[in-house]
Amino acid sequence: MRAKSLLPFLFMVVLPLFFAQTACLSGSKNVQKKQPIILKPDLPSSNNSTVTPSNSGTTVPPKPVSPPVNKLPPPENPVKVHKEPATIDTTAGRLLPKMPPVYSVAVMLPFGARNYQPNAAMDSVPENSNLALEFYEGMLLAFDKLKLEGISLNVKVLDTENSPEVAARLLQSPEMQATDVIVGPIYNKELKPVAAFAQQYKIPIIAPLSPSGSVTRQNPYYLVANPSIEAQCAAIYHYIASGYGKKRIIAVCANKPNETALADLFFGFSGNAVLPETGATPPVMVNKLIYTFQNSAALESYLSDTEDNMVVVTSFDPLLIHDLTSKLNQLRNKYRITLFGMPNWLNLETIDFGYMANLNLHLPLPFFQNKLNPANTEFKRNYFYAFQTQPSEYACRGYDLMLWLGHALQKNGKNFVQNLHEANPAGIYTNFVFEPTMAGQYSATSKLTVPDYLENRYVNIVHYRSDYIFEVVNK
Repeated sequence: MRAKSLLPFLFMVVLPLFFAQTACLSGSKNVQKKQPIILKPDLPSSNNSTVTPSNSGTTVPPKPVSPPVNKLPPPENPVKVHKEPATIDTTAGRLLPKMPPVYSVAVMLPFGARNYQPNAAMDSVPENSNLALEFYEGMLLAFDKLKLEGISLNVKVLDTENSPEVAARLLQSPEMQATDVIVGPIYNKELKPVAAFAQQYKIPIIAPLSPSGSVTRQNPYYLVANPSIEAQCAAIYHYIASGYGKKRIIAVCANKPNETALADLFFGFSGNAVLPETGATPPVMVNKLIYTFQNSAALESYLSDTEDNMVVVTSFDPLLIHDLTSKLNQLRNKYRITLFGMPNWLNLETIDFGYMANLNLHLPLPFFQNKLNPANTEFKRNYFYAFQTQPSEYACRGYDLMLWLGHALQKNGKNFVQNLHEANPAGIYTNFVFEPTMAGQYSATSKLTVPDYLENRYVNIVHYRSDYIFEVVNK
């Protein structure tokens, strides 16, 4: 858990330094604007030698060189050393290393620093502010790593205060029109004015956490980093259909509109090649069961003794999940059953993980922390050194997303949105595979052809093994 003293310190000391550079945050016209944070790679130290360009009339007397005591013969196979392109400073007659381009990044998060009122216990940090702080702490470590890699970013941090009016006012700054990319805001009500601004000025904007597709329309500059629940269901179907052997899908849900809608998606996936990645996979027969706590005999009528039974449960109800899995556990010796659940199942206290191991549980997880990954270990160590606590999921997400974005900018510059397929999609906790998405495209009757935005379609399919260990099976 986070140390309680860290967040008030960030509010009272660190965050004011971030926001001092934006006059509109302080509400005072007399505050001098500070320059934005500029993250640049360290330049190699210069020696005292002077280089005379070939086109310069300046002559520099050579330094006396003492001959070596023993003159060695040249190597038989000399190694050719690659030298970085250089620029010539004609005023000083020196050869300087070529500077990398600097990309401007605007980070818009709901810190709510001006509304923070510390109490005696120093534990009054609002939930929205805490989430924003943790996400930005991960980004800070990503900035440091990118700087060491020679990727220069000019970062401007803006506090949206969880208000669409404040977000819209921040956009009035002339600097925002020249921004290369915007990260944030987090919530939909703030995202809408920022997405409209980004669409008008053709600035890429990344929604870091909101998976909603209702924020904008026909906006090729809007990127959704967190896959929607529909995209997660599509990933489940693709994983099932791409496997070997005869199989059937039993989509189980409660009689609730949101759950039945997700269950119906699997009929569309099987009957139509709605998604590009499912076009080459064979259709799988789908049955739907609206679960009303039936007895085992009624449930058994949906299972096949000659095929693999892929039971996909689109319910989030803890009581339904517990009752269904206990009955399936009784039938597992008679039928080949593989259970697929929803991402929130990991947070349910009523889950019997003994049943889950017996039923070969698979879950779609947009975020998965592999404790054996050396990159994850390195990040956690650096984070603890910087903030004296373990990173939350949001800190990990901020780090992962910012690293991917920095590398995408390095690869293709500020027009990286037009060449997303060329960027390395691999992250530590997820991958970033952005595809054009249309509102309602996951429906079997969808006939839309104009994409509304770009969505990260990659979802970790995680298997809960019989030795009670989670592992990603769709690498």
